[in-house]
Amino acid sequence: MNYTVEVFTDGSKSNSEVGSGIAIFIDQELAHQMQFKLHGQCSNNQAEQIAILKALEKISTIDNLQDKQKSAIIHTDSLITLDSLRNPNNHKNIIETIRKQARKMKEQRWTIHYTWVKAHVGIAGNELADKLAKRAARNEDLEVC
Repeated sequence: MNYTVEVFTDGSKSNSEVGSGIAIFIDQELAHQMQFKLHGQCSNNQAEQIAILKALEKISTIDNLQDKQKSAIIHTDSLITLDSLRNPNNHKNIIETIRKQARKMKEQRWTIHYTWVKAHVGIAGNELADKLAKRAARNEDLEVC
């Protein structure tokens, strides 16, 4: 399947610095770069999950698709997050919020798929999301999300 929107998400944690990064491509062109600084007590998995949630929220606001299909693929290098989303017994707050956002988008006729990508193997979108997450974690000027 070809997707109109392709998203790469990543989280980064180093010591007490945590950040999320997102690269959104529309028709294979970089359309949005987003980064969020998180509280230092957040885990890397939470940073990965926040990246997916923020990406979904941003995608839902895209209104310049004209007659194009509302389809998106979210790439993450977090198997834990993908497993959590697939596990109906996992009701952690961020996971439930991601599910709620995805259901809302489905009602708006969006098709959303999630895939795992291997980290640090030269996939340009994933490398960009990684760089944004690391930059957000170190950025003292960003407000904590």
